[in-house]
Amino acid sequence: MKESHDERPASHIDPESYGGNERGGQPAAILSSLTSTCRRHNTDPQRYLTQLLTKLPATPISQISQWLPDEWKQRQAGPSANAPE
Repeated sequence: MKESHDERPASHIDPESYGGNERGGQPAAILSSLTSTCRRHNTDPQRYLTQLLTKLPATPISQISQWLPDEWKQRQAGPSANAPE
């Protein structure tokens, strides 16, 4: 049985339900949203988060969108995955 919180968009995540207060719950809500998005895109959350946390600090702000799970997955597949058939 699939948990219902995986189906809700991130905008419906209540940060206080994760850590007892908004300040402590916000990081948990963000992490939950990222891992849920990874699962929806059939991406390994641990691999994604490891690369994200390692390489994001050196990423220019203009390239931040490349770290969205769906875009990251396409880059991991290589150029042949994006080529027209």
